[in-house]
Amino acid sequence: MNEASDAEKLFAVVQVSQRLCGQTDVDGVIRTFINGATAISRAHRIRLLRREHEEFIVEYDAEASNHGVEIRSGGLVSECEESLRFALRNVLRTRSVVHFHNSPLGYGTVQRNIGLRAPLSPALCIPLTSGNQDLEILCLDRMPGDFPFEPTVISHLLLLSTQATVCLENLRYRTHIRAENIEREKVEMTLRASETALAEAQRMSRTGSWRWEVDTDIVQASVEFFRIYGLEFTPVSPRSTFTDLVHSDDIQALQRVVGGATAQGKSFRTEYRIHAASGDLKYLQNEGHPQIATDGTLYYVGIVMDTTERRNTEKALQATKAQLASALRLSTMGELAASIIHEINQPLTGIMANAQVCLRWLLPEPPQIDRAREAAKRLVGDAERAANVFRGLRALASKIGIVQVPVDIDDAIEEVALLLRGELERGNIRLEIRRGALRAVHGDRFQLQQVIENLMHNAIDAMLCVDDSPRRLTITSEPNSDGVAMVTVHDTGCGFGSHSPEELFDALFTTKPDGMGMGLKVCRSIIEAHSGKLVASSGTDGTKFQFTLPYVRSELHKR
Repeated sequence: MNEASDAEKLFAVVQVSQRLCGQTDVDGVIRTFINGATAISRAHRIRLLRREHEEFIVEYDAEASNHGVEIRSGGLVSECEESLRFALRNVLRTRSVVHFHNSPLGYGTVQRNIGLRAPLSPALCIPLTSGNQDLEILCLDRMPGDFPFEPTVISHLLLLSTQATVCLENLRYRTHIRAENIEREKVEMTLRASETALAEAQRMSRTGSWRWEVDTDIVQASVEFFRIYGLEFTPVSPRSTFTDLVHSDDIQALQRVVGGATAQGKSFRTEYRIHAASGDLKYLQNEGHPQIATDGTLYYVGIVMDTTERRNTEKALQATKAQLASALRLSTMGELAASIIHEINQPLTGIMANAQVCLRWLLPEPPQIDRAREAAKRLVGDAERAANVFRGLRALASKIGIVQVPVDIDDAIEEVALLLRGELERGNIRLEIRRGALRAVHGDRFQLQQVIENLMHNAIDAMLCVDDSPRRLTITSEPNSDGVAMVTVHDTGCGFGSHSPEELFDALFTTKPDGMGMGLKVCRSIIEAHSGKLVASSGTDGTKFQFTLPYVRSELHKR
């Protein structure tokens, strides 16, 4: 009966062994092994454990029932299982079976009286080893009151555990090899992508890389390097293949730089021209750095950059700059001429008018000398105004500076208003001057009056088109901040429409049909030359032009 039973158990072992050989994954091997061990040993509970640091981890926990074997994942071995923990440590230390039962069976290591509380049921701990390395420990428990594990069962379990360990090792090794192959493929793909990206980057930047062995005079270079020289790519080439293409006027300088660097083992950087194999003349920049091979020989690595396009661009840029400089000079001369025409137009008109009046008073018999004299005085005044215009514009254009003295800005405004009284009356414009500067400003009196006159003329012209409301021109002077006075010219004219305030100060920009577009630009230039600022704004109450001027310092004013 026992022989039949042993034969059946051996047959069961063979079946489990065959099933183990057919498994293709780690989980399948472990589950087949646990199911087979449970059937052969008639164990109530089987656990597969491994040691991690100082703890024992349950990887699989299987429990037999009438419905089969239920396999689930486990956790840590409980602290209360002191006997089991002791047995597991013995397994790791002795690499042999540890068997708990009430009487020795003469097989393996039998734990009977070890000073610990004996387990309530037979237990068996079997190491699953491969060589000298402990992989897992199989722990089997029978129900309380069951017989201990027979030696034959233990032998069968050892046989299965050995085969299971071999299967696991093979699967894990194949998994490791597969993972290594996948990783190798990834590395190769990454390397190929890097090589492609590097080649594309070299092509886009027109930069080729090279490696030169000094002793053998052999060069290894990238595809882009050969493309720059107009040659077909070869893995290795003598350096003369490339030096033969260097321009005859540059070859000696190149050899001198490279020879001096290699003699001292230093880096070099040089520029030269080549006649590429295609016949094109190219400008190259070559840079090399020394390296020492493992055998102690000297070699250089570096790059060659095709700078031909950059050189051509720089030449074109220089030519463009020269043309722009010439155009700027012509534009400046044109603006200066336009400024002179704009600013001198009024005094010249006055000169002509007063000269004609003077002649008219001299024609009658007897001539009206007194009236002719007054006209001549006005003529002289207009001529002086024209001369001052020339002087001021010349100072602005030549940057020789403006002669600045203390100026009573309120008096200067009054004088300009007196000159334009006739135009204000003809335009039916009411003028209001609010004096509030309190102190003298620092500047050129005539140039400041020129600015005020221009702004008042613009205001008068802007209000001539207004018929449905009063025409008022208000000029205010007041302290704006410590050390600065502000003058405001406010009119109730038609404004400057949809144009931005800054457009008004552009050269040749004008809103007048017969305007030249230089008056406000000249005004801003004068104010800025006085360390001030001129701005414009427009609203429902009209248009404002405001400029600031620095006050004379108190100690200077006292002088």
